[in-house]
Amino acid sequence: MSHHLLTWPASAAALAVLHLMGPPVLPLEAQRHREDQRSTEHHPLLELYDRVTDSSRVIATIATTSRRFGLGSQVAVDVSYAYQSRDLTVSPDWVIITMESFTPARGGWAFARPRPLKVRSGGALRLQVPPADYRKQPVRLFDAGRREVLSFRVSPAEFLTLVSETELSLEVGGASIRLRGRRMETLRALAQRLKPVTESGR
Repeated sequence: MSHHLLTWPASAAALAVLHLMGPPVLPLEAQRHREDQRSTEHHPLLELYDRVTDSSRVIATIATTSRRFGLGSQVAVDVSYAYQSRDLTVSPDWVIITMESFTPARGGWAFARPRPLKVRSGGALRLQVPPADYRKQPVRLFDAGRREVLSFRVSPAEFLTLVSETELSLEVGGASIRLRGRRMETLRALAQRLKPVTESGR
């Protein structure tokens, strides 16, 4: 399963629609940091259907920003899965965790290379995931900084186990994103759509 297209700034809905329409297209406007998207935070779970390919994608926006790290970098996190047709009848192969980094124009990168994802709960390591995809976006003259896309694939069964925790932290390189409260509720809402399919497939 491929990863959803990322442009900056843009809502998760626009990103998914562009991905379902075809191959990646470079954004027309200069790169800049994704602002705190309050409308996205209020409606963090999106379900999209593409009639042309008869495929669907569900995307959860988990975090639009993180604490600054390294060269003043920040990270946004989306979790998604895709499947054929309108209705989910077979469990998807993967749940995709995508991290979008943005580093102000200071000559460096947030990650610089593919790095593993560490998922912790209560300080204990619950899962370590190798990177499935890593891309540096082209840097142009008027860009306000540099951005990268780093994606990870987790099985639905692993994902359901993770969301049963009270809280989680996602760590990649110097980035650390704490998931609790509304963020965990969003993950569980996404998991709830997978749970019946996973159970019936056993």
